[in-house]
Amino acid sequence: MRVTVVLVAVLLAIPARADEAMNLSGMTCLGVVIEDLKPEAIALGMSKSSLQTQVELRLRQTGIVVGEVAECPYVYLNAHIEQRGDLVVVGLTMDIQAWVTIKSNNRGTVAAVWNRGMLATVGKDSFADGMRSGVSDILDELLNDWLKANPKRP
Repeated sequence: MRVTVVLVAVLLAIPARADEAMNLSGMTCLGVVIEDLKPEAIALGMSKSSLQTQVELRLRQTGIVVGEVAECPYVYLNAHIEQRGDLVVVGLTMDIQAWVTIKSNNRGTVAAVWNRGMLATVGKDSFADGMRSGVSDILDELLNDWLKANPKRP
């Protein structure tokens, strides 16, 4: 008898700062950087290019121009997986990285101005769908915050 494990996800308990959504204000374009996937993730049916397409499409559907990383703040997606038999533990983090100036020394650097994460356990047969679902959930939060910070004008 074969048992399929259903996606069980938990948003990491990273308290959202009240002003974090406002860090997205005025961002009219975003680049996209997907960290390289482990060979195990590729063997289970996930690809870096499919994640890139998923993120870029959702940004465009929301009205965000997808630009070059050198010219825009960018979405940074990292997926860490550990396979244990028929189960796969997936850790996802998504940041918006932007050029910021440190007030105390007036130096510029790139830093995360928005961040969310998710930890999930999925069956290896449903890994790719579970991972896409997790990315979609985090994108929903990002795009909701972006829309709060950048309301459409009449």
